[in-house]
Amino acid sequence: MSRTVSPIEMEWLRTLLNVSFQGQTQLQSQLTYLTVVEEIWSPYIALKFASSGGESFPSAVRVPVDMIAWQNHHAPVQFLLHINNGTIDELEVIALDGSVVDWENISLDQLEYGVAEEVKIRMNPM
Repeated sequence: MSRTVSPIEMEWLRTLLNVSFQGQTQLQSQLTYLTVVEEIWSPYIALKFASSGGESFPSAVRVPVDMIAWQNHHAPVQFLLHINNGTIDELEVIALDGSVVDWENISLDQLEYGVAEEVKIRMNPM
């Protein structure tokens, strides 16, 4: 049975897509069309999505962007966005020490983004 994406899950997705890369706007356009079709909540979080609209991501890169949220009193938490056939497929949320993710208390105040080489935006030299 599918369900709508919760406000906290949508905040994670929007924050994850808040870094510039090729295909960013296409993935952002899919957010309002997502539903959660499968989920795991312990010890890590894995949300599997279905999408009913939005623009297709123009690359075959499976994980175009990831994000580490540094925590004050817990291990850092990594967010990995998986793409399949041009659509958002899965969000993984993992505590980097292997502990259970305290999903209700993840701070998004200190973030570090990673962007796959294939979709990095490069500045043209003058």
